[in-house]
Amino acid sequence: MKFAQNSMSSKEIFDARRSYRYPSSNKIEKPINLWTIQKDFGKLNTFGEPFLPRFSSLEELDKTLCLGEVKTHALKLQETMKILVNTGKTCISTILSDFTFKKSFINFETTLLEANQNTKQLFFEYLRTKKVTCFKDFVFHFDNFCFSICKTANVTPLGLFLNSGTCYSSGLSLNFNLFPHDNDEIKYKRFFESPAFGDYTRLCGEYNFFVNKNAPWNIVYNASSELISENCQENTLFVLFNKFKSFLLESFDEFCAKSVFYTNSMNKFLIKTDKNSVSLDEIAILYTNILSYEFNFVHFIQESFEKQIKWAWQEILNLT
Repeated sequence: MKFAQNSMSSKEIFDARRSYRYPSSNKIEKPINLWTIQKDFGKLNTFGEPFLPRFSSLEELDKTLCLGEVKTHALKLQETMKILVNTGKTCISTILSDFTFKKSFINFETTLLEANQNTKQLFFEYLRTKKVTCFKDFVFHFDNFCFSICKTANVTPLGLFLNSGTCYSSGLSLNFNLFPHDNDEIKYKRFFESPAFGDYTRLCGEYNFFVNKNAPWNIVYNASSELISENCQENTLFVLFNKFKSFLLESFDEFCAKSVFYTNSMNKFLIKTDKNSVSLDEIAILYTNILSYEFNFVHFIQESFEKQIKWAWQEILNLT
């Protein structure tokens, strides 16, 4: 059997993964596919809004963080696994060398900051051959830049959030190990072919966890809508739009400050636009344009896309 790895082409990876035969038994809880089929699992509330947990709802577990209810069930799962292994009732230790969690909550702010920095660097390079004399020029070129880059990457916070491979930002996801994701041979031979894989998925299911098919050492808590609602930050769509607005304005300020490094004969008369004079409708139009580009290439839930558009325009109405 040929196993997928990142050195292959996209088609080769797709064909290899399509050929896999996963264990099938009534004793095995079906793993969840977080890359293609259930990409939004654990990321959205029942209203289609991004689920970003309040920091006060997170609790420490094995030097990581997760939601309180997730911690309660995870501790019970760990204890049950240890008892079954110590009494010789399962060989699950052949899959997991120990039962501590090595990775969990990742602050979306950190993810967004890294992505914004990369977008900004690429855009500034793109501007070397463009004429920029005011903020409107900056917005115009950013729109064109995003039309191209959104085929392979995400620019808006919503696009980045929804297109992440799993839901670490929600506090629902836990990793027993840090195996590399780019080589499927480990996943298949260590997990799927193991006689203990059925015990592993069944035990996780008993404590309300799904096993991630694409990274079987990763488990995701099957949270109720009530749990998500109780622990979610307020107005997350509104918050994400404001983050985009701040990124755009701060990027323009930085471009102006560094214009001596990002200039040519067309840019030498760059005029810095005061933030107070920036038209919000320019930003909202740009935002909705970029969302539409991402919508064509990224797996968006229609409701989330439409709500994000609504928030962009509501921001204008509230401030004009």
